[in-house]
Amino acid sequence: ALVIDRRFDEETRAALGRYLDETARRLRSEWDGADVQPVLLEGGAAAMLVRYARRTCPALIVLTTHGHGGLSRLWLG
Repeated sequence: ALVIDRRFDEETRAALGRYLDETARRLRSEWDGADVQPVLLEGGAAAMLVRYARRTCPALIVLTTHGHGGLSRLWLG
């Protein structure tokens, strides 16, 4: 039987949220206060990106997988 530790999900989401917030702060600074909104989407990457883009109509979407490899990349999609 597959056992899933929910703490891993919570800790991973929290770490990803911190990473996205820090990246957004850095980009705002480097891009003269650009309106950078970090968003963590969960689900199939293509479907979630299309849904998000249709709903929000952003000027630009930037994706990152920085710092993830192997099992993390597989788990995160």
